[in-house]
Amino acid sequence: MILANTEVQAQVEGIKSKAFGLQMNSKVYDMLINKLYVNKAGSVIRELSCNAYDSHCDAGCPEKPFELYMPTWIDLNFGIRDFGTGIPHDKFEDIYTNVGQSTKDSTNEFIGGFGIGSKSPFAITDTFIVTNWNAGIKTTWACFKSNGTPEVAEVGREESDEPSGLQVAFSFTNKDTVREFERELLKQLQFFPVKPVITGKSQDIAWPEIPDLGSSDTYYYMNEGNGRYNNNNYVVMGNVGYLFSANDVDGYYSTFHSLFNSEGSLVLLAPLGSVDIPPSRENLELTPKTKAFIKGACEEILETYSKEFLANLEAQPNLLEAQKFTYNSNKDLVK
Repeated sequence: MILANTEVQAQVEGIKSKAFGLQMNSKVYDMLINKLYVNKAGSVIRELSCNAYDSHCDAGCPEKPFELYMPTWIDLNFGIRDFGTGIPHDKFEDIYTNVGQSTKDSTNEFIGGFGIGSKSPFAITDTFIVTNWNAGIKTTWACFKSNGTPEVAEVGREESDEPSGLQVAFSFTNKDTVREFERELLKQLQFFPVKPVITGKSQDIAWPEIPDLGSSDTYYYMNEGNGRYNNNNYVVMGNVGYLFSANDVDGYYSTFHSLFNSEGSLVLLAPLGSVDIPPSRENLELTPKTKAFIKGACEEILETYSKEFLANLEAQPNLLEAQKFTYNSNKDLVK
C-alpha cells in the first residue's frame, strides 16, 4: 500500500545542522514492536493474516485460503501457513531483521507497506519459528530476542516438494491467551473475502454474513445484534475493519445521523490508500484525507437513497399510498 509522505524539506542557510538518528538497540526495538500494539493478540492475527493474503495475491491465487492453527486449552500453539511465493532464501535475513523495509509501499495492490507486520509476533513472544518454502528448498529460521534485540538464525535447510509459501509458528505459556485469540479471530478477519482454514480449534467458527458485493458497491449494513445506537461503524480497507463514529466527521453528524442510527452497522468500503492509518493499523488516523473519504462516502449514500426515494415516490398511484410509502421509508432508514 502506498503510504502518505508528509516530508518537508527545510531550507537553512548559514547554520550548521545535524540530522536526527535512530539508535537500534533493545529499547528502540521494544518501542517499535512491542509497545506499538495495544491489542497484541489481535494485531498478531491481523498482521500475519494480511501478509498471508498479500502473498497469495502476489502468487496469483487470492481465492485460495491460508491456514490458521489456533491454540486450545491443551495445545498452546499458534501457526499460520500461506501458499504464496515464499521468500528468496538469500533475502530472508534482510527482510526479517530490518524494521521498515517493505516491497509493498510503492503500490496499492497489497495491504502491507510499513515493514513491521512480519515482526509482530515479538509483541507477544520472545521466540517464533518461520518455515520458508521457495524454489524447491525449505529453510527453517528461528527468530528470537538476544539481550532484548531481535535476531534471526537459519536452523535447517533441505530440498522439498511442498508448495511454496511461509509458515509462522510459536507457543504460549499463558492459557488466558487462548480466549484472547478466539475473540480476536472473528474480530480481525471478519472482512476477509476468503476465510482461512481453521485447525486446532474444534468448534465451528460463526463468521458474520457479508453480502455478495459487486464492483460498484461502496457500502452496506451488517447486523451485529447490538441494537439501536450501539452498533459499530467500519471503514474497511485492505480487508481490515477500522472503527469510526459520526463524531469523527467534524460538523456533519446532523446531516448523516440517519445513516448511523440504523439497526445495522454501517460498513464503508475504502480502496487501498484512500484513508490514513498508523503503523499499528489498529485504528484510523483522522486526517483531512480520512475525514474527506468518510464524508464523501456518506454523501454518496444519501444521494443514492434520495434518488431512489423520489423515483419510488413518483411511482405511487395516489396520495394515500405516497404517504404510506414515505412513512415506511423513514421508519426503515431511522429505526
